[in-house]
Amino acid sequence: QTTTVLPERNSIGDPNIEMLLREGVPIMAGPDGKPGFETTGTTKPDLIELLRLRIERGEITIPKEYAGEMQAYQMTRNRVTGRPSYSAPAGLHDDRVMSLALAVWAGTRNFPVSARQPEQKSRWDVGGAESGDGSTGSPETEGSTWRRY
Repeated sequence: QTTTVLPERNSIGDPNIEMLLREGVPIMAGPDGKPGFETTGTTKPDLIELLRLRIERGEITIPKEYAGEMQAYQMTRNRVTGRPSYSAPAGLHDDRVMSLALAVWAGTRNFPVSARQPEQKSRWDVGGAESGDGSTGSPETEGSTWRRY
């Protein structure tokens, strides 16, 4: 039996997805129909809100090892647009939050996974991607932390 995966598709995720496809690993398509889930300012709030809703309804159980990361995870609302954004505080990680959110999202979908991608040259250098997340602080935002979890 083959395991289907749903990796996050971002700067570091793209080369990993390419490698998995070359190895024949089935990858679930994201909301845009491409292999993996691309987290953007539009898709991430929906993804995290689905996770929050499932937790509040008691529909999923969170591993106790995830508690610290879940408690530290923050929602910041742009004071001008009112749009939320989600992230771990500076210096912390959100890997467990994102993996749980992707698992919950994947569990709500019932569509085919991507087929093996035809062989093609990678657009990524062998040396690796640039480091840094490119995020900057803004005086237009105010933060709040998910204290419920």
